[in-house]
Amino acid sequence: MDGAATVDDIATEESALLESAEDEAMLEIAMESALGHGTPTYQSHGDSAEGSGKCVICCDELSTHVLVPCGHLCLCSSCVLLIMNPPHSEGPVCPICRSASSSSLRIHHA
Repeated sequence: MDGAATVDDIATEESALLESAEDEAMLEIAMESALGHGTPTYQSHGDSAEGSGKCVICCDELSTHVLVPCGHLCLCSSCVLLIMNPPHSEGPVCPICRSASSSSLRIHHA
């Protein structure tokens, strides 16, 4: 019986390690995209606010925040507060792709 418990323990530990590795890989992909080291998700669309580097909500300020995990750089420091703290219960969503956003990162333009 001790052998069966050991095999179960190993299987449980292996499953937890795989889940942790998947989470870490997803975070790494989001960070690379957000920092411009991965496949770019921010593309120019003519004169729209999205392609101009301006906030897609107010269209006045420079986009300084990228949303995680989608990687869209599309919000200024004021509008990111509105998006990340929505008045509805569904939670924050990206204004470009409508995917759920878990957090935002401040990007410092050089």
